[in-house]
Amino acid sequence: MEIADGDLQQSGMCQLSPIHKNSRPYISTAPAIAAGLAMAQIIGTIQVGWSNRLLHCRMAAVTKAGFIPVPGDTIIPALQSFRAAWGGGLFFTFTIGAFLSLSAVGWLRLWEYGFQRYKTGAGILVGICLAVMTVIYASGVDPFAGAYIFLVPASVCLVYPWYGRETDRPHLVSDGGMEAAGREPGARCEVQRTFFIRMLWFLLPLAILAGTGRPFFSPRIFFDVRDRLLLSHPAGRLVNDFYYRYTLFPAESFKSLAQKQIRTFYWKGTGKGPHKKEILNTLVSHDYLPIPSDDYPDVVIHFLDPRTLLFVDGTKFAQIPVSDLLQRPGKIFRQVSETLARHRLLRRLTYVSLVAGFPLLVYLMAHGGVRWIAGWLFSAQLRRVITSIACLLMGITLLWCLTCGRPENLSEETLPQLVRAADGRHRVEALRWMEKRWIDPSQFEGYTSFLDSPRIVERYWVARALGHGGGEKNELDLIRLLKDPSPNVVCMALRSLGERGDTQVIPRLLRLMKETRHWYVQMHAYNALKRLGWRQPVSS
Repeated sequence: MEIADGDLQQSGMCQLSPIHKNSRPYISTAPAIAAGLAMAQIIGTIQVGWSNRLLHCRMAAVTKAGFIPVPGDTIIPALQSFRAAWGGGLFFTFTIGAFLSLSAVGWLRLWEYGFQRYKTGAGILVGICLAVMTVIYASGVDPFAGAYIFLVPASVCLVYPWYGRETDRPHLVSDGGMEAAGREPGARCEVQRTFFIRMLWFLLPLAILAGTGRPFFSPRIFFDVRDRLLLSHPAGRLVNDFYYRYTLFPAESFKSLAQKQIRTFYWKGTGKGPHKKEILNTLVSHDYLPIPSDDYPDVVIHFLDPRTLLFVDGTKFAQIPVSDLLQRPGKIFRQVSETLARHRLLRRLTYVSLVAGFPLLVYLMAHGGVRWIAGWLFSAQLRRVITSIACLLMGITLLWCLTCGRPENLSEETLPQLVRAADGRHRVEALRWMEKRWIDPSQFEGYTSFLDSPRIVERYWVARALGHGGGEKNELDLIRLLKDPSPNVVCMALRSLGERGDTQVIPRLLRLMKETRHWYVQMHAYNALKRLGWRQPVSS
């Protein structure tokens, strides 16, 4: 965001100081944004590192107790590595860090140029801080959420280019000097007018794309970005592989009990109710695994009396009747998770930041790059227009890439033709259509070409669709896809094997869980085992 010379001279009310004319009028906010991202990376690395340490202790205790951990033995050592903590921290950097850094810079720009009185901006800032503190208090104490919310904007403020020196301040000045310009109403109004014009041109492409780009807000947008933008070229596949290798580390750091795949608990005290064995089997069948020592369990369980259990996590607790737990375990465990839930604010902030923060950071980088190039070719006034038009065209191009090639006449009658289509986009859309409607793809001629396709996205969707029907041939094809070099394809093959319900593949899935070094593959293998009726040893 900048204030250009030509913008400020149009009114004729004031003139630029000689010092300002000989200096660069624009000081970038990129260092301030980078400071906020760096602080988010530091906090994220500490958060993920601490979470990994707890998870390492819990999974080691699960293994010691004779259960199968997820993540398994091939991944547990990596939980103590700095690389896992740093890679997981990047997720928070480009979501929460991006959102809070850009919000802070936007607010500081508005405060500096948008308000007639600085006291007005200060009053609004105090109100925002009080509102944020109220939300944090209402959501429960979360040190990491508080660290992000306060330290990231604070880092931005420390590096933000405050125009306190005459040589730095891109301000209109009258013959009376810099201080007079700051007090002169006409000069201040001109600065405000220029600022809001600049903001209009900056936000206009975003507003147009938001109004016309419905695919950007579709539930399938994440699939489209992955399938069409990431998996289609080597650089994108590197990003995809990094995402799926490291995102489970940060996700584990703020999951609720219901979202965790395995929960550990410790029996506190010596009390034994009359149904303790049935309670233990119920707990284990829902992946609440007992560990032999009070070594950072997810929850501690007490017998208040023979008919009542107490689930405790720190300062939170849930009192559960034994009869309800045995009769309606699914509902009771959801109730326990909701009662003991932590990190609610952090989960909501992460989701909002993922949807808004990262895309806005990408847009700002594109806008800044185009503006820098346009600055060498055009005047200040024309540069704004050219930059906004170029960003709008880039957004439209992205929208076209995400939506082009979709067949208009997709139906059961056209499926045989689309499966054999030369356009790979048509074949993928046909597979997605079949998967959504539980149609077996193996009934179509040429279906085997998907299994050997060089395109990951085709192998991914055929693996996902093969779980809906078919006979032994489909199962053999899915077992073949378990050896696919792409973990995305392997995960979908595991999902389909779980949906098919053939328990004969259980030994193969258990062996795969022990051998693979990819957490996502272990997670999907474990989910497939659960769908097939397998349980941890003690419940059987």
